[in-house]
Amino acid sequence: MKLAYERGKITILNPAPAPESIPEDIYPCLHYITPNETELQKLTGCRVATLEDAADPAQPRDRYMVRP
Repeated sequence: MKLAYERGKITILNPAPAPESIPEDIYPCLHYITPNETELQKLTGCRVATLEDAADPAQPRDRYMVRP
């Protein structure tokens, strides 16, 4: 991931099957991450069962937000 990012490639991470964690230094190298509900819950520890859950500003997901 890091090498692709450093070479200017678009990076996409599909965290399936759901890992226990992703190394923190990978997040800055990601353009896109595509977890499903189960994977997102496992990675963040937040319950995400509805669209409202996903949009809830109280969810501690900021560190998982991928930025350009």
